[in-house]
Amino acid sequence: MENSWDTSPSITSPPNRATVYGTEYNTGDYVVVGVCSTFSWPIFGQIESIESSENHCRFTCRVVESVFNAHYHAYEVQFLTERTALIDHNALLYSLPATMVVSRNGLVFLCIRHLVLE
Repeated sequence: MENSWDTSPSITSPPNRATVYGTEYNTGDYVVVGVCSTFSWPIFGQIESIESSENHCRFTCRVVESVFNAHYHAYEVQFLTERTALIDHNALLYSLPATMVVSRNGLVFLCIRHLVLE
């Protein structure tokens, strides 16, 4: 039986969006760009722009400050920083964008599933 999985780095790139290996990234999405050495929790970046070619995808992200909210089991975005990160898709610590939930009072929470940081 032939393997039907497509393993080529197929990247499509409409404006402000890229699809890499079936995962769609849009400007405004949050991705994990690093790990906080003090608390060992993820450092998030909000995608501001996406550069992609046939075999390559890179994100320019605005780094955000966040704190873990035990009640929601999610990271609460405190504010956007002035720091930016330029990161290749292959260098992401977690390949899926974070799930973003906005509360009624406007607080933004980010949830990442199945990510274990050491």
